[in-house]
Amino acid sequence: MSGENANGGGEKTDKRRYNYMENVLQHIIQKISVNEAERKRNNQILNSAIEIMLAKMRDTSPLFGKLYTRIFYGGSYYDNLKTGKPDEYDIDLLMMLSKKQMFTLKPIETAPGFVTLQMADKNDSTEFAELFDGEFLCTDKVLKWMESLVSKTLSNLPTSGSQNILRIQDTDFFIKITKSGPAFTIRLNGQLGDTHMNFDVDLVPCFIFNAAMWPKGKFRTNPVQDKTDFFIVPKQPRGKLDCKMNHCWRLSFQEQERQLIRSCRVLKPCVKLMKKLRDHMNHKAISSYFIKTMFIWQIENAGKTFFDNSLSYVFVEMLQVYEKHLAERKIQYYWNTDNNLIGSLSDIMLDNYCNQVRRIVKDIVTKEENNPYYVGKFFLNKEEMEQLKVDVPLPVRPTGKEVKENGGNANGGASSDKSNGSNASNTKCSCSAANNFESALADIRREVAEARRDQEALKMDIMDLLQVVVKRLDNIQAKLA
Repeated sequence: MSGENANGGGEKTDKRRYNYMENVLQHIIQKISVNEAERKRNNQILNSAIEIMLAKMRDTSPLFGKLYTRIFYGGSYYDNLKTGKPDEYDIDLLMMLSKKQMFTLKPIETAPGFVTLQMADKNDSTEFAELFDGEFLCTDKVLKWMESLVSKTLSNLPTSGSQNILRIQDTDFFIKITKSGPAFTIRLNGQLGDTHMNFDVDLVPCFIFNAAMWPKGKFRTNPVQDKTDFFIVPKQPRGKLDCKMNHCWRLSFQEQERQLIRSCRVLKPCVKLMKKLRDHMNHKAISSYFIKTMFIWQIENAGKTFFDNSLSYVFVEMLQVYEKHLAERKIQYYWNTDNNLIGSLSDIMLDNYCNQVRRIVKDIVTKEENNPYYVGKFFLNKEEMEQLKVDVPLPVRPTGKEVKENGGNANGGASSDKSNGSNASNTKCSCSAANNFESALADIRREVAEARRDQEALKMDIMDLLQVVVKRLDNIQAKLA
């Protein structure tokens, strides 16, 4: 598909066609991306808060101490797909059931993407009895247990007035817990110097499994050989099932997906633009995960080199991909194509979404060349639009009258035409060179920032591994004692 219309057509597209808005889009990316200083500051606070909470949770529940292995930093923020302020985080609490017992992971045919976890010997469930319904791991029971554990942990924290507090970096942060779906949201707020801090951390209880348990049947085999672990999340499907609803677990291949979207030059900036545009269009039924899935499919269909093209080209092409998915009423789940992620949305809603995207694509393609700032209205407010014109001035193109006057031949002869053509060509070349330079500079800045984030992610992976090693040493020491 690379080099052709991304919406599946055979018509060739000039990859330089949208270069005139490249600098504008690069500027917008800087505006909507997470501020680096805020990200670093919040990471330090978040890591301290999680460390305190996990230590107290292990002290509160021996069962959690047995099950817990490590945390996984998930979601848009840690995938570097987050837009806006760094005030929402997804943390998966990865737990592992006993290796002494045998379990069967069975895909649910009536709910592709979901599984049940069944204990081979239903009489051997005494160790984890409160989490099982007979021989099946039960989402309701796991969530009830986790809710009780988090509540007890919270009640053991110091208080100020009627509120619980966490002391981080010599600052008291007020903390409270709310529940939404499979996640328990920790809400932290406090005053750090002159800055009021307020952010949410979703803690999701998950169970982790290795390659030996990889789901079979219609599920895709693992394309990332150095990431063999996957998770199950206590999220129940919709619709009629051939099993109990509270026996259903959603599969999660976040570690593999993170690897799949790496080393794709403009993929992440383009995802951010698509998410921001989705919000502008009020497409509330289209989750960030659906958008990420579209991009993973584009890697599959066009290869990673597709994302080596300019941001402006990839953005317009992916808009057309989005339009095509809506028109066909289908975004297939990457790991099991029987699961249509937008299959539950109404035809009326999808038609409205599709028509909206089609109009925007048409506007961009037909109007943009005369006004490179036009695309900004989908991402920026009025004040930001005015600032855009200051920060990203467009090269001044001479009018036809000016070109004619500069020709120097009053008779309008052949030499004048040649001179005019040469001036226009030189202006066009200088504009193109300026655009290319600015685009290359923006790419370098973005890649440096990405490398820094990857380095920080590697540090977190090492910390997770150390946690596992320490826990295993503690278990060995306990057995020896």
